Amino acid sequence: MPKPWGSEHWYTGIEARGVAGIGPEPTGLPLPWLLAALPGHAGAVREPLLLKHLAPHAEPVFGDLYFEYHARKEELYLVTSVDPRAWPDGGRIRMGFRKERIATLGESGLRAAFAAAGRAYADVRRRMDALLDQRRTMAGVPLDAPLAPEVLSAWTAELPAPLRAEDVQRREALETLIAEQPVTAGDVIRIPPGVPHGLRHGIRVLEVQTPDYERRILYFGQKVLTGHDDDLDAACAGMCLRPPSMTPPEPLPAPAGVTRERLAQVAGWRVERIELPPGEAWRIPPAACALAIVVTGSACFDHLLRRSEEGAFIPGPALAAGSRITAQEATTVLLATPEPQT
Repeated sequence: MPKPWGSEHWYTGIEARGVAGIGPEPTGLPLPWLLAALPGHAGAVREPLLLKHLAPHAEPVFGDLYFEYHARKEELYLVTSVDPRAWPDGGRIRMGFRKERIATLGESGLRAAFAAAGRAYADVRRRMDALLDQRRTMAGVPLDAPLAPEVLSAWTAELPAPLRAEDVQRREALETLIAEQPVTAGDVIRIPPGVPHGLRHGIRVLEVQTPDYERRILYFGQKVLTGHDDDLDAACAGMCLRPPSMTPPEPLPAPAGVTRERLAQVAGWRVERIELPPGEAWRIPPAACALAIVVTGSACFDHLLRRSEEGAFIPGPALAAGSRITAQEATTVLLATPEPQT
């Protein structure tokens, strides 16, 4: 799924703009067809879960995601890679606001300062986008189509120099208020509702979230193609200012040589990370069903071989029969199973 900042790979997405499939391409079935034909194989799942892989461009600004928050949605990031060309000194993502600015301005003062800076940036952004839309029309590109970063960079360089300078100045004024969190491959980042956050360029993550589209976009360094918050004051009033505290994964019982960790519980699903040495087999505990993604390495889910960034759906009957993951090499797997109903 192309995005203005890069691309998304959906494992369980079902929307008008795209549907995940099950099975090898091009013969795989759309996920809704399988669920409708074999409802029992999905088990007694109370809430759906959305699994995605986010792959931003490596270019600064053009590969940065929205700085936004969600009033209800829970999110979990598992960092899969950090591009060393984009981040030679280590990756950083946007998360909440700087403690020193909160201390200096106070909470209400920071909200007001960010809203004012956001409105100033939105003004210059609209002027730039109007000119870039003219360029799109001349090139026959739809106004809502994502552009490759090299194209957008070249077109932006054609804009008047004073406008480009104003864009940089106002964007930097916003970013002096925003806090950043260092990240590296393997980090687990839990994002509670209300916390503004923004993935940065060159940092790939697996995202686990409740499938709720609501969001409040606070700031984006290019044209917003899918909705925008015009009422920035209202959006700022509802956001949490301080970054969440990071809790380490919880170790879980596992056979010798296998590492098993609980990462979080999201929307009634238990999310775990399993690390297996080469040749090791591990039986998945019985559950209504399981969703698995190979983070690194390769593994067989019973007889289905999955490689890095590939996923598998394991129905409840297969789990009851003793479904296993067998590592073909050193392998890390993200596993999500519904919590048992009580």
